[in-house]
Amino acid sequence: MSRVSDSIFNMKGYTLVELIILILILSLLLSIIFPLSKHWIDRIIARAEVNKIVSSIRYAKFLSANLKGKVTVRISKEIKIITPSGYIDKGRLSLIVPKTEMIYKGSNVDLAFSNGIPYYPDLTGKVKIYLRNSQIATVVLRPVTGLVRVEWGW
Repeated sequence: MSRVSDSIFNMKGYTLVELIILILILSLLLSIIFPLSKHWIDRIIARAEVNKIVSSIRYAKFLSANLKGKVTVRISKEIKIITPSGYIDKGRLSLIVPKTEMIYKGSNVDLAFSNGIPYYPDLTGKVKIYLRNSQIATVVLRPVTGLVRVEWGW
């Protein structure tokens, strides 16, 4: 019987102090990694939303060339392509806020094409993209060619 009791007391394991130190180290590592990963995930989502805006602008240019008419891209918290026959809903923007460089009327930013050529009577063809009040990108629409370029600000 003494052998059984001796073997129970000689078992190896972790003490409470060792477990507390392990939990402390893990919590410190997670407190450092979590904010970095959240910022990284926000950047990935914001980049995807800017790419959605750029693809919508290119699609509107394509539609205006094919339809031989005026097609407008309306960007606010959602993206809509307005054609003579109605509009095409391209989706919502969850993180970013678009604003024009010179004039910001209400909550909409409009970029228009006529026969594949961009025109914007009161705008400059630049849309600045903000994420939590800091500018992350500028989408530039060239006047004659309609080429779209993204200038990243981070």
